[in-house]
Amino acid sequence: MYFLGHLVRKVFRPCPDKSPEFGIATLHTIDEGMEPDTDIPLKGLILKEFTPQDLLRVFGEWEDHDRYGRQFKATSILREPRNAQGYRNFLIHRVSGVGPKRADLLLKTFGDELRTVFEKDPERLVKIKGVGAELAGRMVADWAEYSAEVALSSLLDELGLSTSWVWAITQALGPRAEEIIRKNPYELLAVHGIGFKKADAAAQCLGFDKAAPDRAKAVLHYLLEDAACEGHAYLPRGEVILRAAEECEVDQAQMNEVLDEVLADEEPKGGPLLVQEFYNSSLGKIPVIYLRRMFRAETRLAINLRRLIEGKPYRQFSPAYINLAIGKAEQDLKLTLNEMQKQAVRAAFMTSLSVLTGDPGTGKTTTLRVLVWVAEHLNLRFLLAAPTGRAAKRITEVTGAPAGTLHRMLEYDVIKHRFTKDRDDPLDSDMVILDEVSMLDLLLSESTMEAIPTGCSVVLVGDPNQLPSVGAGRVLDDIIQSGRAPVTCLTEIFRQAQKSLIVNNANKILRGQSPQFYTDQEGRAGALAYDCYLVKAKMTEAFRAGKKRQVVNPDWCKNVVVKLVSGSIPTKLGLDPIRDVQVLVPQKMGECGVFAMNRHLQQALNPQPENRAVTLNAQEYRYGDRVLVTSNNYELGVFNGDIGFIEKFDVEDKVFVIDFEGRSVVYPFKEARKNHLLLAYAMTVHKAQGSEYKAVVAVILKEHYMMLKRNLLYTATTRAKQLLIFVAQTEALEIAVSRNDVERRNSLLAFRLKAGVVAPIKEVAA
Repeated sequence: MYFLGHLVRKVFRPCPDKSPEFGIATLHTIDEGMEPDTDIPLKGLILKEFTPQDLLRVFGEWEDHDRYGRQFKATSILREPRNAQGYRNFLIHRVSGVGPKRADLLLKTFGDELRTVFEKDPERLVKIKGVGAELAGRMVADWAEYSAEVALSSLLDELGLSTSWVWAITQALGPRAEEIIRKNPYELLAVHGIGFKKADAAAQCLGFDKAAPDRAKAVLHYLLEDAACEGHAYLPRGEVILRAAEECEVDQAQMNEVLDEVLADEEPKGGPLLVQEFYNSSLGKIPVIYLRRMFRAETRLAINLRRLIEGKPYRQFSPAYINLAIGKAEQDLKLTLNEMQKQAVRAAFMTSLSVLTGDPGTGKTTTLRVLVWVAEHLNLRFLLAAPTGRAAKRITEVTGAPAGTLHRMLEYDVIKHRFTKDRDDPLDSDMVILDEVSMLDLLLSESTMEAIPTGCSVVLVGDPNQLPSVGAGRVLDDIIQSGRAPVTCLTEIFRQAQKSLIVNNANKILRGQSPQFYTDQEGRAGALAYDCYLVKAKMTEAFRAGKKRQVVNPDWCKNVVVKLVSGSIPTKLGLDPIRDVQVLVPQKMGECGVFAMNRHLQQALNPQPENRAVTLNAQEYRYGDRVLVTSNNYELGVFNGDIGFIEKFDVEDKVFVIDFEGRSVVYPFKEARKNHLLLAYAMTVHKAQGSEYKAVVAVILKEHYMMLKRNLLYTATTRAKQLLIFVAQTEALEIAVSRNDVERRNSLLAFRLKAGVVAPIKEVAA
């Protein structure tokens, strides 16, 4: 449902369960949706940039509130340019390269014809003074994007789906999303979060037959895609049939036949090819079903890993020679390795593929420093890389050698949409050292190993006890479990690390023991010998589910985090509160979730005048803000997880200038509108993986119950270098320590790699 109208009143207040600011407003309607001249009470996403002069198309649904009565909950709002003022506001706020002066010039030149010029006669735009072909192209593209957004929003409204899905659907299906959905609504399953039931309901609204073959094929595709999002490379065939039959409400025999049809169809119209594989178990041969891309990634990764493991290094050295080099490195770097560390260095130079892992405080970083020193002094051509920019920067800081992201190392081609480096154009290197390998999923691992030539030594460094990769697979764990490559697991905690509560607590958490803290209720600075504190969460009485309960006081929690970040920690350690201190929270939503924390921290740490702030999609961005990229953008060279700082923005060109580790990037407003750019004063533990911070404040509460697990608490603990402060409930910490139900991911990579086992592998086209 939607209404057209003008805002006549609006009030903003923080809402703890929403990422943007929550608004209360009144919409005065015109002649669409209901009787004109009606005042409708609104709540939800009311953007600050809207004015009473804007004609708005407000999508949403009615809700009844116990206190405020009936209100219209807005899920999205679009400007509806229909008159001169409406066009002017639309152009200024939405079209790249248009500010107030240029908007006035366009309206003066074209008047009511402006829509026709954008849609049918864009050549006329270049006749405007100061408008070249490039700017005209951007203006037309922005108008087309808006038109597609309106069409898709209207369709979703028609189908009973929230218009808040617009950006996610456009990202998955492209600018022709509305047309694609009308032809086959099951294409909606490509959007993570839209399950089969929602897509099926949309199909029924569009008149699709429940007996249509595409329906059953779509649910098979959906189940495997959903499994991949949960980390699984495959699902057992029996589970696929059972779950698909339940979703489609058909019998299992019928679904079994449909699955056989899909498996036999080389170019199925209902979705990507599914692949069936068998593996031997104690119960006999078990059939499993893969998505085509997952099957190809796992089998190709296995082939490439075996190729690298079985190859001989280009440069071969004797143990005595490497020992001599290690001794020289120890003298030059003024450090001493234990025998296990030396073994790891020897393995790196004497085998074609080796793994280095170990518990906190056991010297992985020191070992890596020596390894790089030896490689440099042996004149090896070597590459250092990690999955994220932050992790790559950390390698450079500890080794002194240049490191980059895997995406940059593999040289992504934005035209061909693939990595340039592959088996036909491999990396030119004697050694490749990859850090934070626990973050690597099947797809990126396959591309990486494909690009490494036989004879190039590969060193994998990582910690399998951390959170698993976001994408499917358990690559590091599978390589270790296969036994095909030498693995050095460092276990001896160095004397200096033994004094650290951070290190001791990380190891306690791994063993399932409760951490110990220097407790300071007020968050005051304590003795420097202590680097791990607990500030116990303050409780208050509140009604939950009709009962009076003791719950965390969310305002106290946010205020104490601000006090720590802006006062106690910088005072104690001389740190920059914005650049050096990171707040970590298990989840995004909630009264003490990432979104709520970021609003509070932004206001406290980075107050700015109005002309140094801009609001997009109800999120305010300010000069100096710390921001996080949440989606890969190969054209700009920024990737999911990258952290930057807003240097400035241009409201006419609709772009930010963001500093990413010393590199200025022009970042479009429209990417921020898609929620691809978030505040990063606080972030989830998952997003922080692969990074280290001088100081960390970790908020661990019972409201985060679903996320509380041992590997999450361990990962949060090991992000801190100098100081770690938990603002937490002791019960929440105990829950996290006790829950070691590490997700079991379906993968056959270890099976394919195990010595003496040759898994059936066949080539599958991309």
